[in-house]
Amino acid sequence: RCQSSMSSEVCGDPTPRPDPSQEQVDAFDGLRHDLCKSMTTASALIDEQLNDTCAYISTIRREWKQLCSERKQVEAQRRSVHAQHAALQLKYEDACQLRKELEAQKRSLRPTRDMFTCW
Repeated sequence: RCQSSMSSEVCGDPTPRPDPSQEQVDAFDGLRHDLCKSMTTASALIDEQLNDTCAYISTIRREWKQLCSERKQVEAQRRSVHAQHAALQLKYEDACQLRKELEAQKRSLRPTRDMFTCW
C-alpha cells in the first residue's frame, strides 16, 4: 500500500498526465544537454587518465626490460668471476704442490751435498 506522503503518480495510480508545457520541455532539454555535457567531460577525463596510465605502464615495462638486461649482464659477470676464481684456485693448488715437491727435492739433496763439503 502507498504511504500517504506519496503522490498518486509515484504510487502508480492511472491518473492521466497532462502534456508537458513548452517550458517543461525546454527545461528537460536543458537538463539532458547538461547531463550529456557532463558525461562527455567525464569520458574525456577518463580517456586522459587511461592515456596517462598506459604511458606509465610503458615506462615501467622499459625500466623492467632494462633491469632484466642489467641482471643478465651481472649474472654473466658473476659466472665469469666464478670461473676466474676456480682457475686461480687450481693454479694456487698446483703452485702449492710444486712448492712441496721442490722442498722435498731440496731435503733429499741435503745429505748428498753434505758429503761433498768443500774444504
